[in-house]
Amino acid sequence: MKKGYWSAVASLVGTTIGAGILGIPYVISKSGFFTGALDIILLFILVTVVSLYLAEVVLRTKDNHQITGLAEIYLGRSGKFILLFSMVVIVFGAMVAYTYGASEALTKIFGGNEFFNSILFFSVLSLIFYFGIKIFEKFESMITVMFILIIFLICLIGISSFSLNNLTEFNITKIFVPFGVILFATTGFLVIPEMKKELSNKRDYKKSIILGVGISSFIYLIFTALVLGVSVDSVTTVATIGLGNSLGMFVNYLGNLLAILVMGTSFVSMGFALKNSFKLDYKISPLKSWILVILFPLILIFFRLGDFIRVMEYSAIIGSGLLITCILIMHSKSVKYGKRDPEFHIYGPVWLKALILILLIAGGVMIL
Repeated sequence: MKKGYWSAVASLVGTTIGAGILGIPYVISKSGFFTGALDIILLFILVTVVSLYLAEVVLRTKDNHQITGLAEIYLGRSGKFILLFSMVVIVFGAMVAYTYGASEALTKIFGGNEFFNSILFFSVLSLIFYFGIKIFEKFESMITVMFILIIFLICLIGISSFSLNNLTEFNITKIFVPFGVILFATTGFLVIPEMKKELSNKRDYKKSIILGVGISSFIYLIFTALVLGVSVDSVTTVATIGLGNSLGMFVNYLGNLLAILVMGTSFVSMGFALKNSFKLDYKISPLKSWILVILFPLILIFFRLGDFIRVMEYSAIIGSGLLITCILIMHSKSVKYGKRDPEFHIYGPVWLKALILILLIAGGVMIL
């Protein structure tokens, strides 16, 4: 492989795998392991295809652009606004979900009031990205890798409790139960334009995307199998809490502390990125940009609207649904109006794009 290939793969995996991994075992425990495994496979295919569509748009466009810049080129200013709105929904949903999840973990470790812990977490992390302290963001990929390794270590500790009988359930009528959370956890579209810059050979673009999405999906599948195999009857909305309940004090502290760290880094990274987008793309002052980022999530948290799982589901169906729709339209437009011949072409018939949209709509209807 040419220079930058593994760096591009790592960027996609690091961006994709975040705090969403903590919610997947819970929703799959409600549908059955093999039902959830089918969801992961279907969404691996969907996300890979859409990511490749976006990569082709990037390659058909002269110069380097972020995804909002691509939207302005192919969809106009209104399209850019719709795409920005989808990003805002995704980021707001992530910030609220991570706050709820972290407050559960904090309460499990230190006790106290869950509402107070959620306000404390949100306030401290909001101040961090207001002042531009990016140390969390710089170490995000490393923390994610460490978290995954520790979780697998924890599951190995509980290997004596592992039972294959916990992984036998399949119920096709529950196929959409885990759909929203897995979609939330699988999409890493925003890093696709950045991957192009890392690749010296643009022909590796396609392979790096397929491998990056594949690795993320495989980790979700293995992690879920381990959690359900160890503690299918005590899986909680935040997976590490259930593992701690099943495997004792050491796992409780180690797993939940790492979960808080993962949710904190994701919170800071996404909040900082949206704040900068308001500041750079729309020339809004740093203070006003920060207020725009925190105000609506803070209202949701203050009134305790939703929970860790439901917020991820709504964020995925609305935010990721709009984002995917924009990418599909941009791909069709770029085939007609792109300024350069791409290094690879993705077969993009209308029926395939319609099928993707139908799947998203069906998932949204079943969840909402």
